[in-house]
Amino acid sequence: MTASSILESTRPDAVAGIGAAAAGGRSGSRGLSRRALLTCLALTAGGCSPHSDSASGTTAPAPPPAMTFGASTATPSVNIPFTLSTGAGGRLVVVPAAAPPAEVRTLWTLGGDFARIASLPLDERSLFGSSSTTPDNVYSYAPSLLGQDGRDESLTPRPVGDGVGYYEPQDGTATERWIVWRSSAVNPANQAVTDVDDWAVQIYDRAGGAVTDLGTARALNGVDTTPRTRGETLPTCSATNVYFCSSVSVEGGSSWKTSILRFPLPGGASTAPTAPASGGGGIAVADGDFPAALNDGVLFAAASAPGGALDTVCRLTEGGGGPSTLFSISSPGGTWAVSGLWAASDRRVVAVTSPSDGGAFLGVWKEPEQAPSLWLSTISPSVVASLNDTWLVWGSGSQGDGSEMYAMNWEEEVPRLLGLAPGYSRPVLAPGGSTVLIPGNDGTRPTSWTVGSLG
Repeated sequence: MTASSILESTRPDAVAGIGAAAAGGRSGSRGLSRRALLTCLALTAGGCSPHSDSASGTTAPAPPPAMTFGASTATPSVNIPFTLSTGAGGRLVVVPAAAPPAEVRTLWTLGGDFARIASLPLDERSLFGSSSTTPDNVYSYAPSLLGQDGRDESLTPRPVGDGVGYYEPQDGTATERWIVWRSSAVNPANQAVTDVDDWAVQIYDRAGGAVTDLGTARALNGVDTTPRTRGETLPTCSATNVYFCSSVSVEGGSSWKTSILRFPLPGGASTAPTAPASGGGGIAVADGDFPAALNDGVLFAAASAPGGALDTVCRLTEGGGGPSTLFSISSPGGTWAVSGLWAASDRRVVAVTSPSDGGAFLGVWKEPEQAPSLWLSTISPSVVASLNDTWLVWGSGSQGDGSEMYAMNWEEEVPRLLGLAPGYSRPVLAPGGSTVLIPGNDGTRPTSWTVGSLG
């Protein structure tokens, strides 16, 4: 199975619990509503603070301080500052900010007016995202198929726009068969709340045309105040299950832990997914973070010690017992840790970052290898990656600095520059082939997107 995946990683916290997550948002993560973030970026890239929104009568982000736009001047590290338990080092490729340009043939463009918000490409002519017929209302977006011809197919009924019971459709992933995405309840009183993730997960059958509600944080924990996890987590599909990650209440809510959730599908049959267990909250299958579905299971990051950083990459095989360790990471002071995982076909990618050192390392391997054989040293303190069986693309997510976006063909293994998008550096690949979605943002207009073909 081929799948594309986009997930935002942040510098890892030093604790495995969620107490720190409840303390506030993280550099690189998107805690704001999607529409609020795009409004903020249209004014100028950077952080957001609440103010009154005259269009909706609710709280929306205020213009942040001006930010300098342009290429980064930082230098990537030429040494790997951590070691693997496997003893394997791998080849290091330093990714310069001024990498050679990628060859991209423009297919079509969209955006620039908030009416259509792109999430991921499905093929050369269609995208998954959200749309609104009244984009001045931040509570009016429905998950949608966005066409090159300008037509939008809403996958669920369009919201009435009063914010009551509204879940904003955000990012997702896709396979040839499924589109699965996360949404989040938006607080009408304060869209800038970043410590709560009141999520919902839905899935669309591209063959049958049906949308199924898989689960919600409220069904899982019984509250609407589930704390955010370390970074932004997206649901991904194996052949038979959907995997996601959430804070899970322990001892009646006195504490929290991060768990990998599984929502079963009907074994690849052509019918809609079965109803989730646990009253719509999913089944917790392991403690960990950053799940990346495989054809027969899931990769995820875990802490080797209670309360420690995410220093271990594990694999859980469906029907194969408990998780197994692929490798662990160690560094002086334990400052470097896993901050993202991605998988597609037989390709695997891990992000390793540090809260005290700049830059990030992307480790790449191909099964049957069990650990990275190639490391990419980048200047960005956070990573948003997307991959399929032909390409890898990545950016820095919501960072203003180090906002370069890159593409690398698996056979060539030469990173190439896609462009800059301060505050919204998140290129995305279609499940298969060379179609890529590239955001554009200059801090003066609403974000736009280019659908292109990598060459």
